[in-house]
Amino acid sequence: MKKSLDCFFGFVLVVFLMMTVLSPQKAEAAPVGEISIVSPNIGIGANWVPVVDTIDGNGNPFSDTLSLDGPNSTFFNWISGTGRWALPANNAKSPNLNLNSVEYWSFGPNTPDPVFALNFGGYSNVKITLKDEVSTFAMGNVLKFHSTAGGPPDTTIFVGPDSAGATSLINQQEIHLLLSTPTGNKFSTDAYENVPVDLGNQHFIVARDKNDHSKVYVGIEDLFRFSDRDFQDMVLSFELVPERSTYAGLAIIGIVGFKYAKYRRRRSIPQS
Repeated sequence: MKKSLDCFFGFVLVVFLMMTVLSPQKAEAAPVGEISIVSPNIGIGANWVPVVDTIDGNGNPFSDTLSLDGPNSTFFNWISGTGRWALPANNAKSPNLNLNSVEYWSFGPNTPDPVFALNFGGYSNVKITLKDEVSTFAMGNVLKFHSTAGGPPDTTIFVGPDSAGATSLINQQEIHLLLSTPTGNKFSTDAYENVPVDLGNQHFIVARDKNDHSKVYVGIEDLFRFSDRDFQDMVLSFELVPERSTYAGLAIIGIVGFKYAKYRRRRSIPQS
């Protein structure tokens, strides 16, 4: 009976240690890095800019425009869960941020920075989530990236049939983004890849919660010469993925528990 109890308590110890390692609280407490912007324009004014105006279609911020998709259908409506995304059918696709906590990358309210890269601060994994698409080109758009350190020219992240909720995991330090449309246009955050006659026009907007730098939100405009500038033709989140416990760690815990149970059994054997 005593041996059975010792084995049982050893098993309980193993389960407790495993739950401690794998618990969500443990993962959330892990150190979190920062996604930053690398741009040749940082030294001349490009920076994170707070949203200081209401979203009313007056062009401030630069993506607060009158969208061809209807009223209140811009990137900032999406990020705040207002307008089109206040509807129950759409709201789950929005991060529902308070605009007072949102900042976006730009020279200022009306002057975007079209050339930049996303830097992930050395994190091994970055989770990309397709949050929503409001575009007649949705089934033909293809999102790609390439590393600023070289390597393959372009790697596909999402293709036309992918829909809201699709995810992709990449392992990169710093990347440029590229959107190919079914009309043959290519819009990129890399000046060397952009459509030559569309250079200088903004097709990507990056925003974040000023209190959480481990995630950024990217909105894309897929029309030539950025047309209606609503930047919600494709919207995405990029999130750093904390390191989780490894199977090796679990194996060590199991061994410790087994050794403990064995030790207890030995002590229970009468000495001759």
